[in-house]
Amino acid sequence: MPHQQRFDSGRPDPFAPITEGLAYYMGNFKRNTVGSIAHMDTKNWLRLIAIVGGYLLIRPYAVKWGINHQKAQLEKEGRKTEEERKAAAAANALRGITGEDSDEDEVVDEGDAADIKVDGEPNWGRRARVRQRKNIKRVLDEREKRALMEDWSDEDVSDLLDGTRN
Repeated sequence: MPHQQRFDSGRPDPFAPITEGLAYYMGNFKRNTVGSIAHMDTKNWLRLIAIVGGYLLIRPYAVKWGINHQKAQLEKEGRKTEEERKAAAAANALRGITGEDSDEDEVVDEGDAADIKVDGEPNWGRRARVRQRKNIKRVLDEREKRALMEDWSDEDVSDLLDGTRN
């Protein structure tokens, strides 16, 4: 078991195994590196030079190929997302939904909404959309009226009723 160093307080150093392990691996690395370089012959030196030179010659071309490959992938994904966006727009157009707020649905009576057909197919859900728009509009109008009423004080209301204003 390796000797553990102790702090001044008498407790063992918690980092001792880590530092000892690093020192051991560093010693192995130095010994193996020096040994492999010291015992290299001409054949091994030529092999090393060929590998490093080949890497230096091929690397720029590999990087350019990677850049072009990545650009092609990004363009392919861009086309795919654009096609999906167009398909989604086409699907919404088939359903009668446009990007802008249209009030044409509010003109339709709730009783007639189920009878309307788009491209020969019944327009399911149109009645619910019309009903929901009317409910939202009603709630917003009520909130606006309530806000106006809260802004007026009793004196303002009595002044308006009396016709006298300061």
